[in-house]
Amino acid sequence: MYDVVNNKFRVDQDEVIVIGDITYKKIVNFDDVMDNLFTLDGQKKYVDDLSSYFAITDNGYYLAGNLVSYQTYYFRGDNTNIYITSASSHEINGIIYEKWTSNNKNTLATIKVVLVNDKWLVDDITLLATE
Repeated sequence: MYDVVNNKFRVDQDEVIVIGDITYKKIVNFDDVMDNLFTLDGQKKYVDDLSSYFAITDNGYYLAGNLVSYQTYYFRGDNTNIYITSASSHEINGIIYEKWTSNNKNTLATIKVVLVNDKWLVDDITLLATE
């Protein structure tokens, strides 16, 4: 979910803004991607967690230019464990642990998924550790 940046977002190569030393490119499909994965609270948390990669204007969301080519690797492990801590007919809470053995990286997070209009959406992911 957190490597959706490079896998899902499409950017307009000509619509750019520059903030400091970073060139941002406009994401043309932000709502289409995010509305299928996250609740509104989940979207806000995602953008807040990865705020260094996004610029937000009245005209929409922009992605830091270097992320058009490079991935954010929060969840890219080759050994994944998901532990359900509680579940009901409308909400699932759990813990995600991923280990990426080739570079000795780990991710530990909590996750909350909720049922909205017959679709399971991420309402919260809290990264506890990424090393």
